[in-house]
Amino acid sequence: MPPKKTKFLSGPPPRLQRQRLRLRLEKLLPRHHGPEIPGVCTKWPGVTKHLEPPSRLGKHADWVTHQDPTVDVDKDLTAADLKKEQDRLKGAHGVEVISHILRAYQGSAWRREVEKMWEFIDANYVVLDNRNCSTHVHLSRAEPWTVDQIKRLAQAIIHFEPAFEVMVPPERRNNEYARSNWIDNARFVGKSRDQAMDEIEKQRTIKDVLNLMHGANDQSKYYATKTVEFRRGAPSKNVKDVFMWVELAMEFMQAAIIIKTRADFSKYARNVGGLKRLIADACLPQSVGINQSTYLTPLYTRAGTDTAMLEPKPVKLETLSKEKKAKLQLKIAADKKWQPMLDMLKDAQAKNEL
Repeated sequence: MPPKKTKFLSGPPPRLQRQRLRLRLEKLLPRHHGPEIPGVCTKWPGVTKHLEPPSRLGKHADWVTHQDPTVDVDKDLTAADLKKEQDRLKGAHGVEVISHILRAYQGSAWRREVEKMWEFIDANYVVLDNRNCSTHVHLSRAEPWTVDQIKRLAQAIIHFEPAFEVMVPPERRNNEYARSNWIDNARFVGKSRDQAMDEIEKQRTIKDVLNLMHGANDQSKYYATKTVEFRRGAPSKNVKDVFMWVELAMEFMQAAIIIKTRADFSKYARNVGGLKRLIADACLPQSVGINQSTYLTPLYTRAGTDTAMLEPKPVKLETLSKEKKAKLQLKIAADKKWQPMLDMLKDAQAKNEL
C-alpha cells in the first residue's frame, strides 16, 4: 500500500471493519499536515499506530501504520540534487502502511478491500516516493510447507534472479535492504548459480534450507510463522502497482513449488522469457480472488524483450556512505524493538488462523 512498504499475506478481511478504517484514516492523515499523503521523508508528528481500533479478532485483523526510519529524504546526493529532492518532497511525511492478513482464494474480495483503501487515499492525498521506498509482500500457504517446496522456491529465486533484476527499477538493484540470496550470501562464496542450487538440494530440513539462503545474516525471523517475504518491489504509487508486485510474488511462488526436480530448471532460461514460461507452464487458475496474470504485463513491458536479463552486482556494505550505514544500523535497531508484521503473524498463528 501507500508509501514505504505494502505487506501482504493471506487472511479474510472482516467486513465490519471497513467503515471504521475510513474514519480512522481521516483522523490519522489530518488536513493540517498539508495536501500530500505521508509518502516519504520527514518524521510524522503525532502519528497513531493503528488505522483501526484494535479488532476483537486480534492484531492480525488490523491495518497498521509504522514509522520506518529508512523512509526519509535521501541525503546521499549532491547538494544540487538534495535541494531539488527536498523541494519536491516538501510537506511529505514518511510512513509504512501494513495491511492486515489477507486471504487469497477463489471468490475472495481481498483486492476490493485494497481498492477501497486507495480510493480514499487518492481522493484526499498525493502519494510521493523516492528510492528509500519499496513494496514488500509476505506470503504464507494454507497447507504446511514441505521440504521439497521450500527447496524449489529457494532454487527458483537463485535461478531466475537475472529476470527479476531486469524487471525491477534501477533503485531496487544493488540495494542493501534487499540483497541477493546468491551473490551476497557468505555461504555461496565462490559457487556458481548451479552449484548454489545443488547445495540447496542437499539440505534435509526446511530450517536447513532457510539457514543456507540467509547466509551469515540472521534474517530467518519469519521461520516460526512459515512465511516468505518478497522485498524487491518498487514503491507503489497506486493500487495497480500494489497488485502488480503482489501478483508477481504470488504467481512465482505457486509456479516454483510445483517444479518436480532440481533438474527441471534446465528447461527454463534465466531471462524474462524463462520466467514467463515457468508461470505459464504452471497453468495457475485465473480468478478475481486468486491469480490475475494481466497485472504482470507492465513488468514484462518494462523488461523490453523475453531475452532481457541482468546479473546483479554484489552489495558491499563496507563501501556504503556514512549516511547509508547509519540508516541501515538504525533500521536493524528499530526492527529489534518492534516488528508489526511479526506481531500479526504470531497473533494469527496463536489463534490457528494462519
